[in-house]
Order: sequence, then structure tokens, then C-alpha cells
Amino acid sequence: MFRFIKRKGWLIFLLAFLLLFPPALKSQAKLNNRVLITGLAIDKTESGYMITAQVVMPNPSSEASGQNAAFDFICQEGESITEGFKKVAYNIGEIAWHSHANFIILGEELIKKDNTAEDLDFFIRDQHLPNSLMLLFCKGKADDMIRKTAELKLSVGLGLQKIYMYKEESLSAKMVPMQTFLDNCYQPSKTSIISGINISFDDECFGSSGGGQEDGSSSTSSSGESSTSSSSSGDSSSSSGGESLSSASESGDAAMKGRIDYLENIAYFKSGRFKGTLEKEDEIIAYLLTQNKTDRFDLVIKNVNDDNLYKNAKVGIRVASKKYDLKMDFKGHKPLAKMIITLNNLSLLEVLNDNGKLVSTLLGQGPYINETLNSAIKKQLETDIKEVFEKTKKQNVDIFNLATHAYKYNTKDFQSFLKTKNNIDDYIEDFNLEVEVIVKDFIK
Repeated sequence: MFRFIKRKGWLIFLLAFLLLFPPALKSQAKLNNRVLITGLAIDKTESGYMITAQVVMPNPSSEASGQNAAFDFICQEGESITEGFKKVAYNIGEIAWHSHANFIILGEELIKKDNTAEDLDFFIRDQHLPNSLMLLFCKGKADDMIRKTAELKLSVGLGLQKIYMYKEESLSAKMVPMQTFLDNCYQPSKTSIISGINISFDDECFGSSGGGQEDGSSSTSSSGESSTSSSSSGDSSSSSGGESLSSASESGDAAMKGRIDYLENIAYFKSGRFKGTLEKEDEIIAYLLTQNKTDRFDLVIKNVNDDNLYKNAKVGIRVASKKYDLKMDFKGHKPLAKMIITLNNLSLLEVLNDNGKLVSTLLGQGPYINETLNSAIKKQLETDIKEVFEKTKKQNVDIFNLATHAYKYNTKDFQSFLKTKNNIDDYIEDFNLEVEVIVKDFIK
């Protein structure tokens, strides 16, 4: 047998080449004909739903390296999301590849009028779409917002999920996979959330009125810059001219005007129904401080005053380590949740007094790291967290998922408490919250 292989080795090699090489050519041809759906937008319309797909289109001259593939948008309307999505795939005219999709943007009207969990049921059942799709929402139409991604750097526009993972680390948003959102929708003791997205343009972000991104304020883009769409009479589909991937990388980022706003609103839901949004910077940070697993982040402490060093100052601090703990107490008349947040290894970054003067602390931070600053940190964070709790409590929303913790660690006490309720869905109205922030180890 060995002698045969040795003598006829060239023949075996030739047969293997003839059998494997043609299919390889065919596979590459199929690959070059695939359209990659990288993101989706869904809007509610009078007749149903509008689906817009962010796609990477193949070019007839493209090779295996993907050069000259086009960045484009395909839009279709249907009576249901299923119908609209199938029309998008058909209208592409090529093989639609779904597994590269990494985000879905939901329009404002959709989340406010529909049960969002029911609308997303299609995406859970479709075997080609990953359940790890990140959910986002926007003000106005999602179709307009997803088209603005053409003005972002390509690595950003095609990879929003990675950007939001970074934003989660900096307490400016939360990356919520679709599966997590839906799991929480079907658990009565949990609140589902979705982070917002707004794309501003350079002339809006850096204009004379100040930077909208830095303070987290939402700005509206000037019409017509990147949200144009064309449609023929009698046809509901539209697409905007794609940008060449290779040309974008060659020309650099000079032509990319779009920027994702730093601080994003957070929408919260109960059983899939929209209940409200966290829009103020203080309440967004207060919520994310308790929910995000990040350790290293920056905070701005406002209205620090001791009539000496601090004069209604804004103080920037960096936290290198955070510990979050939650305990439940059912001994009193009403359940009491005790939230303890410990901040370790803090650094003083800057001090800006009310006269606009930036105080230099590089050579002497010691005097500024005092009990006045510690008290200001504790007061601001404790107050903001309690305000978020009270705001959502009035809407019968358990924003901090207190019942989940109570059922897990205080099962008997929590079950006994529920027996006293005529409607167990209203359990949060009897809860009280106590917050303690502990500041440790300022680095001098």
C-alpha cells in the first residue's frame, strides 16, 4: 500500500486538485455575491412596519479582500415585521447574509405605541439572526437615524455594539442584547431597558453654542445631510447611495462628519410596555452606577462649597474601583432596600470654581481632598439614586430590580409580604430605599 502511494502520489494529488479546486471557485463566487446585513431599523407606520437594513453591498469588481464593497441602505414596508424583513431580503437581489447584524434601532413611535417584546418576537424565532443583537432606540424615525450612520467612521457605523460596550464602561450608556431585554420583559420582577442613540454632526457638536456631546444634550441634525432616500412611484423600497469601503479608508476620516452623542437617554419598560425615560445626566449616571459592572469611571461632583477652597465648584474625580451591595430588610412595616456603594482609589482630576477659574491642583492636591469633597460626593450620588427610585416607583416600575434580589436572598420574607398584597404587581409601591455611599482611599 505504501509503495503504491509513493509511486502514484502525483496521481492522487491531481485527482484531489480537480475535485476540490472548482468548488472552491464556486464558493468564492457565492461569497462575493453575498450582501451583509449589519444593522436594522424598525418604525411603526399607518399600514404596518417599515424595515430599513444597513448593508454592505458587493461590487462586481470586488475580490476576496472585499475592496470596493458598498455601504448602503435598503428600506421596505410591510403589514408585519416578518413581511417587511422578507421584502428587504428580496429587494436586495443578492444572497442576504443575516448573521453579521449587530444592532436594531427602534423608532420612537414603535416603542411608545406597541408592546416592544411582541414586536421583537420575529427576531427571536428567525434562526439566521443572532439573539445577541443590541437594541437601541431613537427620537423620531429609526430610518432617519440608521441612515446617519453613513456619516460615521466605517468602523463605528458597522460596529455600534463595540462602541456601546465602551460606553457602558464609562457610565454613558448600557449595551443591552435583545435576548436580555426579552428575558426581562417576561419576568414580572424585572425592568427592561434600552439605551438611546443620537448622531450629531460636527457643525452641531462644535458650534458657537457649545458641545452638545460633552453635556449629553440631544441635538437635532440639519435636514438632508445623510438621511436622503429615493423612492419610485408605486414602490415602497428606497436606498441611499453607498459609500465605497476602500475609498473611505483611503480618504481618511476627513469626510466623516457624524458623532455619536456621549450621554444617551435610557428608556425603561415593564412587561414589554414603554413606561418612561431617564433623560437628565444625573439620573442616568445614578442608574448606571448601580447596574453597570464597570470599575473605572469619571464623575463630576457639582456645587461643592466650603467658602474657602471650594466656591460652588465642579470637581472632576476618577474612580478606580467600585463595590455594589444590596440588602433587604422585612422587619419593619414596609420592605426596606439598603443599597451600599463603596468607591475606592479615587483621584482628583480638576476643580472649576464658580468664577470659571480652573484651579491648579498638580502641586498640592492635599488641601482639596477633604471632608467637604467627601460629603459632596456622598450627597450627590445618594440623592440622585433616590430620585430615580421615587420617579420610577410612581410609575409602578422596579427600576433597580429589588424584587428579584428579595426573592433570591429573602425568599420566605418576600413571599409573606406578597400575601398581604391584593395585587402583587403593585409590590413596588410599598418598598422604601436607603442609599449609603462610602468614599475610601483618595490618592494624593
